[in-house]
Amino acid sequence: MKFLKNIASSNNAGNFSSKLRRKRFNLFQQYIEKSELKNPKIVDVGGTKVYWEQINNYFNSSYSPVIINISKNELLESNYSGIVGDGKFLSFIKDNIFDIAYSNSVIEHLLTFEEQIEMTKNIRRVAKYYFIQTPAFIFPLEPHFLFPFFHWLPKKIRIWLVTHFNLGWFKKCVNKNDAEILVNSIRIVMKNELKILFSGAQILTEKFLMIPKSYLITNMNNK
Repeated sequence: MKFLKNIASSNNAGNFSSKLRRKRFNLFQQYIEKSELKNPKIVDVGGTKVYWEQINNYFNSSYSPVIINISKNELLESNYSGIVGDGKFLSFIKDNIFDIAYSNSVIEHLLTFEEQIEMTKNIRRVAKYYFIQTPAFIFPLEPHFLFPFFHWLPKKIRIWLVTHFNLGWFKKCVNKNDAEILVNSIRIVMKNELKILFSGAQILTEKFLMIPKSYLITNMNNK
């Protein structure tokens, strides 16, 4: 488990996960250059200050997004503009006020497909372009619990596992109710669902050992 956490950690600059993240962001920058946007106004739905600090330091860039996060702690002592908010409820943001809506590994944390639809509607409404990343359901290692085939198992078995073991980034739950809440808190989106959520968008596949690991969904290359 420690080995898997070292590979998946966002704090390890030399691991596979960080290299993939940098490759992904490099593509994002290429799309910005092709779009000819000058100093684009970016909103990161569900982002964190740490993520953008790491990205800007590595690329020697100066992106200054508005970060929306349900946790105030993710926005404290930050050089970036922050709003405590939920991606499902962004009615306080005007239509097309941003150039780009960005979101990295967030949409799978919504409980239902209906909630994921609401977040998608908001992303497509508040910005002209969007650049979204989310794990692939087909990848056998669940990226949050870091347990093989975890997301493919029946819910009862998943609940049992998280009440008996520390898995991934989570300590084992003390009771069944907490375990059920935790298991229900992550719903990895299938590729056919992404096609519904982001109709007409380009879906790029990131692979590991020839297996789809995650998807990039964007309309920034639709020209």
